[in-house]
Amino acid sequence: MNREALQALCQTFPGVQEDIKWQEHLCFCVTEKMFLITHIHGTPCPASFKVPEPVFHALCQQEGFKPAPHLGRYHWIQVADLGLLSPEEWELYARQSYDLVVSKLPKRLRP
Repeated sequence: MNREALQALCQTFPGVQEDIKWQEHLCFCVTEKMFLITHIHGTPCPASFKVPEPVFHALCQQEGFKPAPHLGRYHWIQVADLGLLSPEEWELYARQSYDLVVSKLPKRLRP
């Protein structure tokens, strides 16, 4: 998986918007709430996303994964390189993160 493929995947979800934050982070949002963050430059390309608590603890035990800086307390995980996950795993985790964020939105704001 590369940055462009991840970007294309995230754009398939309803109501997704992209935003550049902190000068170098490409953020994927739904109604202004982030669900996935990656860098716009550099290789390897890290990414962060929200996961359920049990998945968070399991992923933290794997090499190349750690709690996302500033967001780990909310069960966001950071993967050091997009290539550590298969396209199928990215589809699962990106969709799961999107769904977790959407589930917290007021019903009138959900896409």
